[in-house]
Amino acid sequence: MPYGAAHLTEKECRDLTALKNNAPITHERNMSELAALEKAGYNPSPFYDPYYPDDLHAAQRLVDMWYRTDCIGTGTPTSG
Repeated sequence: MPYGAAHLTEKECRDLTALKNNAPITHERNMSELAALEKAGYNPSPFYDPYYPDDLHAAQRLVDMWYRTDCIGTGTPTSG
């Protein structure tokens, strides 16, 4: 990913904003949030994960940072 490029897509920004504003939860929004978490390194493996929930929390912190840089103020990614 080029330096300065948005990490989150316009759809992910829109869906994360909706979830943060307590909009109704939908399958589509959940899948969008999961896609963002996977980009941040989270693997929702069905097998035993000795690092759970620490790995999930780390991915959530990274997605939150991306959300602040990519989505806030415009509702869409700033670049990319």
